[in-house]
Amino acid sequence: MEPPGEKPGEAGGLQITPQLLKLRTGEFSLESILLLKLRCLGLADLGCLGECLGLEWLDLSGNALTHLGPLASLRQLAVLNVSNNQLTGLEPLATCENLQSLNAAGNLLATPGQLQCLAGLPCLEYLRLRDPLARLSNPLCASPSYRAAVRELLPGLKVIDGERVIGRGSEFYQLCRDLDSSLRPSSSPGPRATEAQPWVEPALRAPPLPSSSERGPWPRTAWRVASLPPHSSWLLHPGYWPCVLGHCFIPILRAAPPHDPSTCCKEALKGLEQV
Repeated sequence: MEPPGEKPGEAGGLQITPQLLKLRTGEFSLESILLLKLRCLGLADLGCLGECLGLEWLDLSGNALTHLGPLASLRQLAVLNVSNNQLTGLEPLATCENLQSLNAAGNLLATPGQLQCLAGLPCLEYLRLRDPLARLSNPLCASPSYRAAVRELLPGLKVIDGERVIGRGSEFYQLCRDLDSSLRPSSSPGPRATEAQPWVEPALRAPPLPSSSERGPWPRTAWRVASLPPHSSWLLHPGYWPCVLGHCFIPILRAAPPHDPSTCCKEALKGLEQV
């Protein structure tokens, strides 16, 4: 016995009925429905869904849909999720002029040409054909160049498969993709990549700090301050000056100024360069 409001559809699946829509939304009029979530219900026929003329957000993922015919009348639809179905075409969406986001991962779209119907949608910016986390894809995603073909076909897209391709952040995604490809081991014979070289020339590197046995029981930060020339402590005068180095406070004892301030400044600067 079927649940109330549901009828058998194509291939033994369920069909959407007005009773089902009213039961799930609590609305008395189909035209007043703005948001609708019908995921994982075993739907095979969209039935009267085309009568929801005010629908703006629709989730039909995880069903058994093979066509989207009734969606052609949904001119206000902005977000659509039809992932994990059995769709071989998206032609009815050509009239959804306000569509901004489309998730069609996990279907049977075989070639980029099947996306030609989306070329006339001026608001479409987000398109997902592949979802690695959910392990959903389409046959056309097997080609390494499918993303470039989609961008050429739909130049208005900003995000493809969750990766920004135009605008702020697109360079970062491209950089990460290039790094992944460079780190991936290659099976083709050829010269090996050269080892990474340090960015700083050896003459410009700071001398290494002494070991714990050389500097005694003092912490590393205390040794850095103690390594300054003895006449440079007047720069930190007067009294116990709190120097925040790392995670500890080091008091610098009061010291009398030297007789030659110019010589002392030179020595102090040399000591700071060593630190």
